[in-house]
Amino acid sequence: MSDNELYADRNDAIAAEVCGKQLVVTTRDGRVIHTPLAWFPWLEQATPEQQADQRVFGTSIHWNQIDDGVSMEVILLGRYGT
Repeated sequence: MSDNELYADRNDAIAAEVCGKQLVVTTRDGRVIHTPLAWFPWLEQATPEQQADQRVFGTSIHWNQIDDGVSMEVILLGRYGT
């Protein structure tokens, strides 16, 4: 098994939550990434209940009541607004 195969999922999200003005995501390898909520106006304007109603799928996070989501690529590479 190559190193790329061994660590292929290290960037997967295992947990996410909105904390104040930040989206806080924990990755499989233990990193905790803070991303400004301002990157995601639809999430920033949601109610706390809507912000909490999410599912983590590894490569993405989806908010059920808002019916929108964000990929880990956006979070890791800072490609908001695209």
